[in-house]
Amino acid sequence: MFHPCLKNGTKVRPIHSGLSVKYPANPGDHPLVGQRLGTATTPDLLAVFEAMTSGKHTVVTVGGALKDTTKAAIDREGLMSVDVRSTDALRRRTLLLRPDGYIQWAADGDDDSKLLRYLGLNES
Repeated sequence: MFHPCLKNGTKVRPIHSGLSVKYPANPGDHPLVGQRLGTATTPDLLAVFEAMTSGKHTVVTVGGALKDTTKAAIDREGLMSVDVRSTDALRRRTLLLRPDGYIQWAADGDDDSKLLRYLGLNES
């Protein structure tokens, strides 16, 4: 029997698994910040989760790729990175994932300098 507050039990799995938890974001943050990575964010979760097995922060680019100089700066800091394909519904974006799979930082578009500024890095 389902709890009467949960119509047909449709929300039981996300609530009990913790997948519905969203951490508060700061004013001005991208709307994805604080959410757990999911298929609405990127269609190729397997590639992302494989990169996350290191237990380090992971930079995910959806529908594009980081410039070589940006990738080199990220590698020097010991972060993981992965490029995943996009779908018609998802435009180009870059995400920084915490090791627990929650989005720490996000930006739309293909300007790598925003990521580097957030991380306190430069391209050289």
